[in-house]
Amino acid sequence: MPHVMNALESSPLEEAIAEDEDEKYIKTGDLIVFGSEEEGEPGLMASGTGFHEDDVVVTVGDRDQRCVFEVFPMTRYTARKALKRVRRDKTSAIPSARDTLPTTVDASSLPASSGEVTVGVLNAEVEESSRAETVQNEAIHSQLEGKVVKYGQVIQLQHLHNGKWLAARTKDCADLETDCAKVFLHKEGGSKCWFKLLPRTSGKSEGDKVAVGDQVVLQHKKSGNMIHRSNMTNEAGDYEVNLATSLTVFTLAHSAAGG
Repeated sequence: MPHVMNALESSPLEEAIAEDEDEKYIKTGDLIVFGSEEEGEPGLMASGTGFHEDDVVVTVGDRDQRCVFEVFPMTRYTARKALKRVRRDKTSAIPSARDTLPTTVDASSLPASSGEVTVGVLNAEVEESSRAETVQNEAIHSQLEGKVVKYGQVIQLQHLHNGKWLAARTKDCADLETDCAKVFLHKEGGSKCWFKLLPRTSGKSEGDKVAVGDQVVLQHKKSGNMIHRSNMTNEAGDYEVNLATSLTVFTLAHSAAGG
């Protein structure tokens, strides 16, 4: 007996159209490239080379794994940061340690003597909190995997080739344009790695879906400044990427490395 579709079922054609429509957008977990056509030369945002592989540049001509980033959601690192602080401050006791704890640690459970908490006890508590935070971050990534990214959403970008994270630190000057801040690839995620995708295409606004081919601006969440392609080049001929009040417009595309 032939199958009769009910009103809730999708036809193969409808499913194919929906799948094709889905490919038009940038999603969490996608491998993407950032194209720039400033200075009269089209190029792609990439890692540096050799001893400068943690630098971020716009390279002209290359289309290899140096240019590919994976999209990740924003995740938290409060407990991990606290754990590093406790391990760094290796003293017999930490005065007012409760003031430095992440919110995930129950300070009332810690023994105290004259307002002090021993390093061993504090370290154990924060280690537990850090493990819980890691599990929570993994859960967030799993929940958002494959979800369409929207303008105004905070994301992180992991470099495909070396596994490091796009980051910016306003305390450090850029190598070439020293009036701008340093953009680099960092071995760990963190608040310095949080960026917003903002629209540069007319008719797009925050909350809209980010589409392949869109022109976008990358805003550093912590500082509010923009990812910027310098007009200055390094010894390899690549353009420096830094953080500035001026912006660079990038065009988004899926990477061939992503299928």
